[in-house]
Amino acid sequence: MKTTDKKMKDIDNIVKTIYEMLKIYQTTDNKILKKKMGIMINFGFDTAQNGKKNLVSKAAIKKVKDFRKTNPKKHSKLDDLTTVGWDDLGGFKDETNKSGNGSRALIWEHYIPCNYLRKEFYKLDINDKNILKKIKKIIDKTIVCVITHEEDAELRRLKFNHNRRYPAQAYKKAKIKPSEGEWPEIDCEKL
Repeated sequence: MKTTDKKMKDIDNIVKTIYEMLKIYQTTDNKILKKKMGIMINFGFDTAQNGKKNLVSKAAIKKVKDFRKTNPKKHSKLDDLTTVGWDDLGGFKDETNKSGNGSRALIWEHYIPCNYLRKEFYKLDINDKNILKKIKKIIDKTIVCVITHEEDAELRRLKFNHNRRYPAQAYKKAKIKPSEGEWPEIDCEKL
């Protein structure tokens, strides 16, 4: 996928913003502020991921196809789940999911949990002259997978929401099947 000049500028701004949050994180003793900076860094991951190619589960594709049978024109952005952004999924509700609350039918799930990527940020030296390049390199490691609400619930039930060193194994245990090929084998401790 070709990255546009605007997207590159956006990513450059995200990198600079994460750097500023990282400086606050590393220089404050305030635990609440540290936690908030971690949350904001997650938003940086999400924003940087928009426009990158997503992984997709078979069940997510089936859910969209089934929806299309009765609603051929609604939510057209979902036609290609490999490029859909987080914001695009918000309006696609599933009134039939087990919780019955009409929550998102599809989840934009971090294949590599953000806590592993944040650990990489926290190791950085904020005085390093190449820090912006190093932040960009970490951002480039983000991978998102579009899965169903039910698949996300199964990951959580198995306690794989934040603690999964090997995402491919977690997805297999949760019986989440890739739309094509195999899930990438990654050791999150060795990013």
